[in-house]
Amino acid sequence: SASIWNRWSELTQVVRTGKNTEIPTGVFEEEELRAFIFAMHVIGRQMAGAIAAHVKAEGSRALLDVGGATGTYAEAFLRHYPDMHATVFDRPPVIAMARERLAASEVRDRITLAEGDYNTDALPGSHDLVLLSAIIHQNSPEQNRALYRKCLDALVPGGRILIRDQV
Repeated sequence: SASIWNRWSELTQVVRTGKNTEIPTGVFEEEELRAFIFAMHVIGRQMAGAIAAHVKAEGSRALLDVGGATGTYAEAFLRHYPDMHATVFDRPPVIAMARERLAASEVRDRITLAEGDYNTDALPGSHDLVLLSAIIHQNSPEQNRALYRKCLDALVPGGRILIRDQV
């Protein structure tokens, strides 16, 4: 929280000057990144199961969780839909955290962990459901349009995109 607080405390200066801060969005020191990612897990695990049930994804077999961090949502979806498999796609240091957190999960054998950056890399394909949870709010409209195109490319015909975010 302290790291995020320090970043937000520069908002007034950014608005006044029109210049970004020196620290790019999404760039954390290793310890800060771990704290942030696991904080997102704590927040997500409280709602992920209800969201998975609400989506009514009984017909979906392959979930792609883009920027899926430690796989909180993927895990909840797999618990709710026993015929589903999931791919969690995130940056390498975050996937290492997912590997650690999911090691004892009863659904681990149905989760593929894929390293990459959704801003620069293609997304893994052949999915019928793509989840974008809490990532689009940090992107520009142009970045989101590019991300949506990548999601479309990752979907099989008839697939769908699920967006969970605060906009």
